[in-house]
Amino acid sequence: MIPEPLVSFLESGISVLIGSASLDLRPSCARVVGTHVSTDRSTLTVLVPEIPGHEVLKDLELSRRAAVLYTRAIDNRSIQLKGDVSTIRPATEAELIRARNTRKELATMLALIGLPRNITERLAIHPLRAVEIRISSLYRQTPGPDAGGRLGEGT
Repeated sequence: MIPEPLVSFLESGISVLIGSASLDLRPSCARVVGTHVSTDRSTLTVLVPEIPGHEVLKDLELSRRAAVLYTRAIDNRSIQLKGDVSTIRPATEAELIRARNTRKELATMLALIGLPRNITERLAIHPLRAVEIRISSLYRQTPGPDAGGRLGEGT
């Protein structure tokens, strides 16, 4: 289960990547342009643009395993979640709006470290797939002595 204090962090406009691997273990990844945590905090829906994400979407479809990395650029706070893909489907109109809003928030965040907003605002978001993942484990990935450590319920 995703700890309650992490929900707002995961759903904010920060840098998010989803990774998987082919059946012969060749890695793939893509940028995520939106996240929604389920009410019971056991699943995560991430929004992956189809064109730049075609390879990872194919791998997720076959392997059903996902790792999602969240990093806030201003302080490098990073969290990794792993789990099993339950569904891959076309995004809804509401999810497309979430992706647009997330892209704007990400542009604002990255501008604080010097990346011009107009670059981030060009990130592809359509067509968009929603990937639902049942979370099995969470890890700290912020650089430092606790990096790689498992997160507990209260974190």
